[in-house]
Amino acid sequence: MNRVLANATLLALTLAPQAGLAQAPGVNPDVLQQAIDLNEAEGPAATLAFLENAKAEADLPLPAEALLGALLLAAGRAGDAYATLEPLARLEDATPALLFNAWRAASATGQGEARIDLLERAAAMDPVSPAARQLGLIRGQQGRLQEAYVLLAGWAQAFPNDVEARLAAAHSALQLRRVPEAEGLLSDLPQEIPQVRLLLGKILFHRGDPYGAIATLSALGDGSDLPPGMDVDRRKTMANAYIAIGQGAEAVELLRDHAGDDPGMILVLVRAQSQSGDVAAALETIRPIAQAVEQDPSQVSPELGAGLLLQYGRQLIATGAHADAIAPLQVATTLQPDNEMIWQPLGQALAVAGRRDEATAALERFNQLAQNAVPETVQQAQLEADVDDPTGRQLREALKLTGRDRPAEGLEVARNERLLSPGDPRVPMVESQILVRLDLLQDALVAAQDAVDLAPNYADTYYPRAVVLMSLQRLEAAEGDFRQALELAPDHVAAMNDLAVLLMYLERNDEARQLLERVLELSPEDALAASNLEQLDG
Repeated sequence: MNRVLANATLLALTLAPQAGLAQAPGVNPDVLQQAIDLNEAEGPAATLAFLENAKAEADLPLPAEALLGALLLAAGRAGDAYATLEPLARLEDATPALLFNAWRAASATGQGEARIDLLERAAAMDPVSPAARQLGLIRGQQGRLQEAYVLLAGWAQAFPNDVEARLAAAHSALQLRRVPEAEGLLSDLPQEIPQVRLLLGKILFHRGDPYGAIATLSALGDGSDLPPGMDVDRRKTMANAYIAIGQGAEAVELLRDHAGDDPGMILVLVRAQSQSGDVAAALETIRPIAQAVEQDPSQVSPELGAGLLLQYGRQLIATGAHADAIAPLQVATTLQPDNEMIWQPLGQALAVAGRRDEATAALERFNQLAQNAVPETVQQAQLEADVDDPTGRQLREALKLTGRDRPAEGLEVARNERLLSPGDPRVPMVESQILVRLDLLQDALVAAQDAVDLAPNYADTYYPRAVVLMSLQRLEAAEGDFRQALELAPDHVAAMNDLAVLLMYLERNDEARQLLERVLELSPEDALAASNLEQLDG
């Protein structure tokens, strides 16, 4: 039997709505078994003819109707298949396989995008199903990388022989800067596969090895044998690697006549032209896209928009057009208000334009941000750590946003990370901390409980739950969690400090004093412990 038809038939036998669906009165339930027997004896063509004849005489049982739809689809009669399967797909307890076949029929008739809901329903019911795989591929094409990665990584883990899905999952992982996950997905795939080599080259670049990235990607030749999308990716990665080692001219050669209207490619080309000393070419390249972004920043991401406008401002300043640089740089500060690299050229442009008060304010903002910036050596170490711990990187970003009075944005970052790293207890711990900041204490308690459930032998999961419980005035439970944290980590300074505060509130001052004295032994500069101890002694 033709493998495609055989697979479609076997799938259909598992996709029919189950016992929760009532059969129409007078339906012959033996039709399905007769169809199965006929399929084994004579094949799908005979089975299809039998079911169509049976349907002409009387209603089919629902499983047989589903089988008929699958066979019509496999026979290339997509319109008839959709007409058969779509009514079944409306049923509340339609199975994932039925919904997937209905979507396949819709797609074959040009309605795939309009009926994406069929895939969404199927994937929600079974995250490791052909429907979830297909939805993951579609989400990747749409640029919805987080959804794509979650769907495809689950499928790839269950079906490691599906190379296409593993490559798509690894691509999404790299776009999300999740290098270890991408490495795991590629670990045993042969480098002779061009997509594998491309992704390995990108991994080397992310790991701070531009020379290794260039060597790996050079093996792909001039890109003439690659699909257009892959060649664009190859050129962009190699160009960034050349820029990283100071060879801007090589990057320009790679990107010349290949940047098109892609904002990301244009930004890399402009950086390469600037590095190679061709300011006029850089300004000519970036002006159209930068002016468009200045008028409507929403057409690109804030990070990319700020990068384009910063480069435009720099090129204008380099040609002496300081006044013209002010407006795009000001828009860039609204996209990335904490990027000191924007405030410095803005201050310089304002000063040359004679707008001294504004220049002073801009340069003060630059100095403030620069003073709070992490030293370069620490930044480098942090970047290296971030490569191996993307979850830690995202959680630091969530806390940074919260510390800048943007807790709602921080919470969104943390919750997105929960989808990508559902088993990491640090994620609900940070989520709980941000929810406390938002005064959503019940939600914070739920998140803290999730952390404890994930890591019941880890002191740092009990501590945030204790903090929430204390905020809710559930003091006995809070005390229990503080003590559990100290049992697991006897020198947990934060738990000692907060337990001491709780005991002071309960007027159990002797033990509170002992805890505070212990804190000061471990951390003599702890101002909170010193202040509370002074209060007790006073």
